[in-house]
Amino acid sequence: MSAAAAAEAGRALLDALAGRASPPSSLPPVPELIERAEGGEDVIALAVAHAHRACLHDRVAAALAADHAAVTLADGSTWTVALAERQLAQKEERRVYPPLRAPLERATAGALQPIATLQALQRALPIAVDEGAGGDHLARLRRFVDGTTAAAAAAREHLERAGGAPLDGEVALRRGLDLPAPATWSADGVVAAVRLALSHGAVARAPARVVGPRALCGHVVDDGGAPRLLVAPCLSAGRHAALAQGAGLAVAAAVGAPAHADGLGLALVDAATRRALGQPRDEAAAAFRTTVATSLLWASARAAVAVARAPVSTDDDALEELREVTRGACRAALQGDAGGLFVEALLAPPWPDGRRLSLPAVAAVDDALHAARAAVSWLQLREALDEGFVARAHGLRALVELPPAAPDDDGGARAWNALAGEVL
Repeated sequence: MSAAAAAEAGRALLDALAGRASPPSSLPPVPELIERAEGGEDVIALAVAHAHRACLHDRVAAALAADHAAVTLADGSTWTVALAERQLAQKEERRVYPPLRAPLERATAGALQPIATLQALQRALPIAVDEGAGGDHLARLRRFVDGTTAAAAAAREHLERAGGAPLDGEVALRRGLDLPAPATWSADGVVAAVRLALSHGAVARAPARVVGPRALCGHVVDDGGAPRLLVAPCLSAGRHAALAQGAGLAVAAAVGAPAHADGLGLALVDAATRRALGQPRDEAAAAFRTTVATSLLWASARAAVAVARAPVSTDDDALEELREVTRGACRAALQGDAGGLFVEALLAPPWPDGRRLSLPAVAAVDDALHAARAAVSWLQLREALDEGFVARAHGLRALVELPPAAPDDDGGARAWNALAGEVL
């Protein structure tokens, strides 16, 4: 029943994004769910499905509103989000430009309100639940953050060089984690890489591209049919990395190799794949360096926030504590303060994906573990298949035959250190 409920929740998200009415829910009624919980049955997944269904309309409306928010400038004029993003990408190509970044961030964050969304989902749960995320997983994420301190510093240094400005202050660090360069970070490049990867056959379920709001760029819905990858306009490295990771998940699902999704997300945008798509060697190498630096710092931030939030309630009386501990943990991981807006975005609850129904804190740990293991998987793929396998005939067929990567005891720190040492 949980698998069916997860698939139903994923389809409901797609329906909401398309403006379609979803079929009646097949979930058990709330009184029955409560009775089963009181009888000792594990119904957490079904409770999460109920909460998603209760909040989905408002969440989708907020994501769409964020894309269409009015960005009010200092002179009182207003721009669309699309125009503001394009102009910001030009203004910030070699410097920080707060006069436009600040109103754009305020407009989108004001529409999304991740903390309020998190609390609404928690309140919508029909039963009381314990959000324990698993001590072993939390310990692994702590080891990842602690073990990548030097690599994170190297990543910061690279992003300072690539962005032409020091990462001093919240605004500068947020820009550094999402460096603009429309020609380099276009969504078209990721879509082309997916097509290239799937052009040699051996595809059991061809993925589909779905236009989605910016807040869901890179999200994948896989309900057992065609994996659907949500794509939004992409002008900067952070969103591009998120889209690439989603594309890796979609391609891995399409060929039946889900264990290698994390590494495949990097492989779709690594230097070899970029060269195969016609990008000059130096430009391809430079783009992958920035992808690695960006992805490592985002992975560190996700891990730190997932660990810090685990023991803290989301109730109103603990809200300031939640903000304080997660921001402090993120500051330590990034070796600088990216600000409350950045951290609160990481606290947003998961979107239905058709595969899992997890409590927000549990899903945050799961997502952080995947991000931390991306380098482990990418290095394993390169060692087993050689670089450029994405573009090679039968490359994905060989991928399917690979066993999953061996469990790592450092959360993936050694692999990220090796990758950072190689390319940064």
